[in-house]
Amino acid sequence: MVQELEKDGSLENMSLAFDKSTVVKEYKVELETLEKRERFNSQKTRRDNSRKGVFRGKARQLGILLKTRKRLVDTKHQLSIN
Repeated sequence: MVQELEKDGSLENMSLAFDKSTVVKEYKVELETLEKRERFNSQKTRRDNSRKGVFRGKARQLGILLKTRKRLVDTKHQLSIN
């Protein structure tokens, strides 16, 4: 029976099923890939949050400018249409 399995190549396939090194290697590669993706996403998140802060500051500054412009404009003045 063992000789038939050796001829067939099934014995090699069985040994692969019990060999943990290939499975561990695959998991390590997958883990490294996920860690790289996580680092990339965290860098992107930090960059996006930084941009949001800049835009918030600019929006706040623009809001202040608009408020001061509103105060400078005389709203009680009536324009005559001829």
